[in-house]
Amino acid sequence: MLLVCIGPDGYRAVQRARALEAAFRDKYDANGTSVEHLSSGKTALEDIVERASSVSLFQPRKFLRADGLLSSCPKAKRELLALVLKRDPERTIVVCVEEKPLDKDTSKWLSTLTDVHVNEYPLLQGQAFQKWLLEQARVLRFTDENAVTRLASECDGDSWA
Repeated sequence: MLLVCIGPDGYRAVQRARALEAAFRDKYDANGTSVEHLSSGKTALEDIVERASSVSLFQPRKFLRADGLLSSCPKAKRELLALVLKRDPERTIVVCVEEKPLDKDTSKWLSTLTDVHVNEYPLLQGQAFQKWLLEQARVLRFTDENAVTRLASECDGDSWA
């Protein structure tokens, strides 16, 4: 299974990847022994192939996070990634965060795969950003809505701020 968190709002994309990891730990692996953060870039594919090929007696599922996987995966090696993902989609879960939009070839290739979920995170601005920031403040139990509104107007669209 491939879960892609993509978009110009990198903070929300990373936040979603972290939430997916936390859900995996809660459901399958409280110790985190089958959760791995792999290197970004071109070596990520080799790491995924290696991890997916090895079987653990203790943890039947693996959670692999490799940011920038799709943007750095050469076209010639896409089929290798597809084979790894198809082999046992429930056993190996790959999560990647992509900062830049995917090119048309990569998007078309992704559409041919099964068990791929793409979560897009466009920049939020104006009322949408303010609403999101208010939700984040509630999670943190911050109740001063005037301060949140001022912050939203100062940092409009910059969720990292």
